[in-house]
Amino acid sequence: SLPNNYYTTPRWHPDGRYFKPFDSKVKTYKLIMTIKGALTRFAEKIDPEKFQHLSRESSKNYQLNHNNPEMFEKVDIQIRKKLDSVVREVKPMKMGEAVYYLVGHEDARIHSEPKIISPRIFMSVVPGSHKQVGDLKKRWNKK
Repeated sequence: SLPNNYYTTPRWHPDGRYFKPFDSKVKTYKLIMTIKGALTRFAEKIDPEKFQHLSRESSKNYQLNHNNPEMFEKVDIQIRKKLDSVVREVKPMKMGEAVYYLVGHEDARIHSEPKIISPRIFMSVVPGSHKQVGDLKKRWNKK
């Protein structure tokens, strides 16, 4: 990533399920590491109910406004500011340290991209079968 101001206001979120079938009993983990630049930020929910409500509002905003970037961004920033008030940032990872965390589950780790004020090299890995990765690639190519 090159320097930008997209995440001056954090985008606190858990990652959803990457692979079908979306079975909540099957746990999926993601491995991340920042090689250069700002580190991924992590947080804990201090008001889980409000966090869930705002997360649903964020999804609704995407559904309603993804074809209207100006409106989407305006509403998105408002929601992100509210989300920032219902989480507590926790100890950051260290440069060169990889973090492995749960995704697609009610206990998935809350995180945000950092403020990117200098070039950033970031790596993420979501282990899956060859078929799961192929299905995921097909879904992403449809977007």
